[in-house]
Amino acid sequence: MFQSSNDNFINSRKVRTQVLEPFGGLAPGVREVVLFTGAGGGDCGIPFRPGEVYLIDAILWKDGRLHVGACSATARIDYADVALQVLRLRSEGRPVPSLIGRIQKRDRSSVEVLGLRVPGSLAHVRIRVKANGKVYETRADADGIYEFYDLPSGHYEFDPALPPDTTASWYLQRELTPDQLELKAGICHQHDISLFTGGSISGRLLDQAGKPIPHTTVYIVSAGANVLPKASQVYWVSEAKNGMFKFDHVPTGKYWLIVNPEDSLSAGFPYHRTFYPGTTDQNLAGTIELNGGDEIRNADIRLQRKSEPPK
Repeated sequence: MFQSSNDNFINSRKVRTQVLEPFGGLAPGVREVVLFTGAGGGDCGIPFRPGEVYLIDAILWKDGRLHVGACSATARIDYADVALQVLRLRSEGRPVPSLIGRIQKRDRSSVEVLGLRVPGSLAHVRIRVKANGKVYETRADADGIYEFYDLPSGHYEFDPALPPDTTASWYLQRELTPDQLELKAGICHQHDISLFTGGSISGRLLDQAGKPIPHTTVYIVSAGANVLPKASQVYWVSEAKNGMFKFDHVPTGKYWLIVNPEDSLSAGFPYHRTFYPGTTDQNLAGTIELNGGDEIRNADIRLQRKSEPPK
């Protein structure tokens, strides 16, 4: 699909694409299209890769060329199936939903480094939306895609039936009220719902006298690691002025909390590597176990006496 425009566009990369399924203004017989996009480095170019399939949202500019940028709806096909479903309905002349999206779970990996896994779709979850004193309900399909048809205009709040041990949140470490969306009748809106594991660990970082130590980083790793990952590879949080820290969306498992994992002393932080609850010996590190969305509080870490940094 593509749109027309009279604005200027700066491109420096030409991409030759094979058309597998045309939408929008492309004629049915078109089998190849040349696109222009940026070359990267912050110019909003799309990093097309040979052999991959994309849903392309191109714009016809006044130079007669088709241009595509990162601010368009262009996406690799495995991330565009919801939009593709709507386009196919329209091309077949079938009704399109008022509201469509995918419900998915964004888990952290509990193996060594706690990074985010690729989102996994949640099948057959009940989705509710509320507006104007009425509740509308549907269920996601086997791929986690949900649809509502013929919704009236209004201000809607989402109220999905959350699976056990999950929480709805747009950002890690910040719980929000139910998602809200303004809908207009007769227009198809896409809105994806992200769920996260509900487990959390929180506490304070204290000095030898029991006073909070502000502006210090605390790390979390799976317990029992023979070799600790580098600090740059580990899920971490930096405390505020009161020394409080909190790890959100932590899956079921056993964990260590660590301060200064690379044991690098400095004048700004003259404390050796320390494990929860307050030991420099890895063999004595305390293990925190999470089960099914537990919220562990008061996991305080007490640092031992200051040490002189090497000269």
